[in-house]
Amino acid sequence: MIRTGVVASVLMAMVAVGSAEAGPIRSQASGSFVAQGTPIDTNNDGTSADLFIVSGSSSQLGSFTNQTVAEWIFGAPTTCPAGTVRQGTLVPAGSAFVTRVANGDLLFGAFTSGTNCISATGIASISAAGNFTGGTGRFDDAAGSFTVAATATILAADASGNAFGGVVATTEGTLNK
Repeated sequence: MIRTGVVASVLMAMVAVGSAEAGPIRSQASGSFVAQGTPIDTNNDGTSADLFIVSGSSSQLGSFTNQTVAEWIFGAPTTCPAGTVRQGTLVPAGSAFVTRVANGDLLFGAFTSGTNCISATGIASISAAGNFTGGTGRFDDAAGSFTVAATATILAADASGNAFGGVVATTEGTLNK
């Protein structure tokens, strides 16, 4: 069975933040993911975390790039819609992201919850929530919360659960300083 947890990771990777001033944030991003693309096993269950790499833009931030590491537990009960063939929940411990803006400042964040609902056609609908946890430069004391909604498409996979694909995501939240 194809491991589509990578799709969920991509959502997280798409998190982008607005200016360092307090206020609402909305961003759009797209990129790629690699299921089990890291050696990191956040909960010691023998499954590696997924890696998402995306780029996007935000009216508050301008252009940005993002890397996200996220791990999923599949088979756990979720609120996935009818027709889902595989469902997963996010492992919060160790699921995190780094967003880099044009001037090199970094924004950090951690995920607190999420679901990954995969259809029979290999399309994953991912939703996640989390908190901004600081950064560098103008994001040094960043705080706040965000939600991510993403869609990931598996393009290549093997029987071991390794997969590669594309992802698009929208992030909304509030950045507090």
